[in-house]
Amino acid sequence: MAYEEARAEIVKQLGFNFKAEKKNDELDEARDAFQALGLFLYKKIAELEELLGQYVPSIEILSLDDVGIYGEIEENGQTFSENALIKARVAAESGYIGIGDDSGLSVYALGGAPGIYSARYAGEHGNDELNNSLLLDNLKSEND
Repeated sequence: MAYEEARAEIVKQLGFNFKAEKKNDELDEARDAFQALGLFLYKKIAELEELLGQYVPSIEILSLDDVGIYGEIEENGQTFSENALIKARVAAESGYIGIGDDSGLSVYALGGAPGIYSARYAGEHGNDELNNSLLLDNLKSEND
């Protein structure tokens, strides 16, 4: 499968559009094999390797740490899409093709909450037990 066909299929399968800006001559080499993708959630690496490997068997997925990007990335967007784009741009600044994602729960009965704040809904980032407990407590008084 040619590069453009593989890229189009990947975009279709992932359900979003992305633009890869050419940052340096090394990206020409990455073009044929999608040499590396910067990712933000380590648990997504295996998932993306499985998905993308169907179309580009020689793909190599790298984490942000693998390309020298450490620490938290400020997610100051107002939507999931904006936060995903922030992450992808940080990865792309390293010279690799970057993919970012963002997700969470948007509960209709709670006016879309917790939304982009899902991971820190109860105050402590990444505490699923507390987040789920608060979500269930907030839903108790809802009829929808």
